[in-house]
Amino acid sequence: MLYRDYEPALCIEAQRKLVADLVVSSPRVSGGDIGEIFLDAEGLAYTGGEGKFCRDLLRLVSARGYTESVVGVADSAFAAALASQVARHRWLMIPRGEDRRFMAGLPPGLLPLCDESKETLRLLGIKTIGAYLDLNLDQIRHKFGVEGERAYNLACGLDQFRPMLPLIEKSFQCILDLGGPMESLTDTIFVMKSLIERLVAELVVAGLCAEEMTVSFFSDDLLFEERPIRLVKPSNHGKFLLEVLRLSLEATPLAREFTAVKLVISRTTPESFEQIDLAVPDHDLDFDQHQIINRSAFAYLLQRMETRLGEGAIVHPVPEDQYFPEMAGKWQPLNLRQSINEPVEDPGSDYALRILDGKGLASGLVLKRFPRPEPALVELYGSNPVSITFDNRWYRVMKVTSAERLSGLWWEEPVRKSYYMAMVKPAGPESNVEMIMLTLNHLNRMWSVEGIYD
Repeated sequence: MLYRDYEPALCIEAQRKLVADLVVSSPRVSGGDIGEIFLDAEGLAYTGGEGKFCRDLLRLVSARGYTESVVGVADSAFAAALASQVARHRWLMIPRGEDRRFMAGLPPGLLPLCDESKETLRLLGIKTIGAYLDLNLDQIRHKFGVEGERAYNLACGLDQFRPMLPLIEKSFQCILDLGGPMESLTDTIFVMKSLIERLVAELVVAGLCAEEMTVSFFSDDLLFEERPIRLVKPSNHGKFLLEVLRLSLEATPLAREFTAVKLVISRTTPESFEQIDLAVPDHDLDFDQHQIINRSAFAYLLQRMETRLGEGAIVHPVPEDQYFPEMAGKWQPLNLRQSINEPVEDPGSDYALRILDGKGLASGLVLKRFPRPEPALVELYGSNPVSITFDNRWYRVMKVTSAERLSGLWWEEPVRKSYYMAMVKPAGPESNVEMIMLTLNHLNRMWSVEGIYD
């Protein structure tokens, strides 16, 4: 048996299409989590009853390829979802007014609670949803908070969720048959310009921005390449979208000539009139005007880097709660499509100098660790390093913190080190100042440079 990871975006798109198809069974249809669809089943007495509804529904979804689907019918959406999970046959119908009695015998693990709350229920000996309902509501609020109260209401059959009329999504796409082969990048960009202008006009009228584009290339009606392009910032500006397409074609040229091209805005979002903070906020009056980064140019720069280097190539530092300083941060791929929280304080040179003057290890800076610590030759004045030689270069120590001595990991390979944060300057008038982590391993009396602070 072969297991493969599923692509959430593809599953969501398939579910959206199925929701649109199920309108023939019920006028009110809404998608839930991946694999869950809720339908309004009111008035079934006039259309053959609940049994016919289940049979017709299963026949329809089976024709779409979902042959293992299960239907649950209940007064509330939550009870219906549980009925579909525990059903032993293709459908399970809960009699009217029996939602609470039906759920009382089910395990509490089916309730929408976090793992910690479920573990607490296990330790309390709560083995059924009915036993959970026997608890006092005030106790539930005290122990489990808002999620516990919500789970209690759902177990009682009090579910406010109702299926809604499905939204009709407009498709933004156009295709151009060139009538002959084309391979030149310049000609391709010219063709793309006309397609983008048409789609941008439709987006603006609809009040939408593009989040993702998909461009497909054909050769004599044969699709030979389909290229999805995600944007770092939603946009309906033709110039920006055209530049993104050009960057993609420059980074990964087409393998062959094409005779037709299709451009689809595969994902959209409502147009926002609030500027996304991708750089320094321009309402920051304390920031010099000439230093403010143009956000559109900055977004284009990020898009250019991601298009050329691939998704996940742009990283940012995040702190980690670790005992040893060299492990107290890591580099994580930056999600450019979410708002980036501005740091409380810019960790620049002034910030670093205040840390050094305070004689404390780095806080707010993340270490770019070397693959392995670089051995160093250290000149001391008393007990303080005054110069360092590593990686075949000599550095003068401008400032250094006092030593912080840590030990541990006795159960693995014991560690006993003294940690220093040092501001060093290489030899030469044009050299830049660097911030490094210097360590003294007391087990072998060796000095090392663990990495450079960003």
